[in-house]
Amino acid sequence: MKIELEPNYLTVEEIEDLDNAIGLIQDETIKETASFGDEDKEVYRCTLRIQGKEGKGIWTPNQRSLRNLVGVWGNESLDWVGKKINLKIEKSSKGRKMIVAYPVIAEGENELPSTEELP
Repeated sequence: MKIELEPNYLTVEEIEDLDNAIGLIQDETIKETASFGDEDKEVYRCTLRIQGKEGKGIWTPNQRSLRNLVGVWGNESLDWVGKKINLKIEKSSKGRKMIVAYPVIAEGENELPSTEELP
């Protein structure tokens, strides 16, 4: 019998426990339907390896994180594979803690655009 293990989703608590959370994007994002309580929602997911943690985790980037990554690396997530991101804990407009990603900008890459330039 094949054993199906629950996937390891990254949580706010895991990132809070790290002093400086740096993630390495392991694969292209996929779009899938996820259930949040009684609501189904289309989300993007990819796998991250977190510096200082063993193994990998599945990450569901929020809109703020997606805007940050698209603003620097473009909207083709295959181009993000192998790139580093800073993971910060911030509060949402509803006051909930959430993980927000910021690209680690390599020399020669564009910096984050100003908020006026974001779509």
